[in-house]
Amino acid sequence: MSTYPLISWKVTVPAFTIDVSVNGGASETLNVVAGDYWGWRTGANALLPDVAASGINAPLARALTTALATHTGITAANPVYTRNDASDGVLYAITGIGVTDVALTATSDPAALALFGLTSTTALMVAGVNQTITTRTAGVWRPYDVGNPRCEPVFTAVGSGAWSPYDASSNDRIRVGGQLGWVVDWPFVNASDITREVNGLADYLPLANRASGDTNGTLDDLIDAAADGLELLLALPPIGNAVIDYRTCIIPRAANLTRDEFTTEASIGSRRYNVSIPLLETRDYTP
Repeated sequence: MSTYPLISWKVTVPAFTIDVSVNGGASETLNVVAGDYWGWRTGANALLPDVAASGINAPLARALTTALATHTGITAANPVYTRNDASDGVLYAITGIGVTDVALTATSDPAALALFGLTSTTALMVAGVNQTITTRTAGVWRPYDVGNPRCEPVFTAVGSGAWSPYDASSNDRIRVGGQLGWVVDWPFVNASDITREVNGLADYLPLANRASGDTNGTLDDLIDAAADGLELLLALPPIGNAVIDYRTCIIPRAANLTRDEFTTEASIGSRRYNVSIPLLETRDYTP
């Protein structure tokens, strides 16, 4: 799975309750707080000072940290629950003195756990080993096994609707009314990462490393979010050990577009597609 570039948007998480069992003991009922959370937030960045509080893992992290603190007898700041996106899935990492088994079950709204890439009952730690979840979380377009994605800066003059390659002379044109944008290309995207319509078909699932019923994070979801006017975060590939560079963007004219506007077939049988997405930056740009 290619980590960057990727595109994230906010997902509405409903209020619901979970039962958390630690070390096989009696379960504890905890509340997950409703809110709008980014599907992907990681790393420090001037645009994103509240990463820990606003990523989609945050509401579960708060509830689980409370449960771990209760069952380990140490302060709430020490047991931690984090979501780290490994190359083969989502690793839910838990640390805490004496913790060997952690499981959670959604009680009031089992479907809500699917937003986090979890089933209605999920083991997060078994015999002291953190579990890797291969389903996607909601709110992020991060297709699997796409070849070598490219992210090229472009600019457009206000009202022109035309994109031009970005070069040293573009700064002057941006200063007088142009806008900075990006064209992101993924050359080989599997059909299950494009549309929810094929996620139940066994022939397509292995190509995208998806489990049956895993409908999060498709191109359809991204287009729907853009059409609803949601702000998008483009995470650019970091250079070396540099901090991830996020850009706030929109997809121009998104309300009038379908997935056909962004895709062309890259293999016979429509199992892989080339995906090209134009993004227009919405924050002020200072060359």
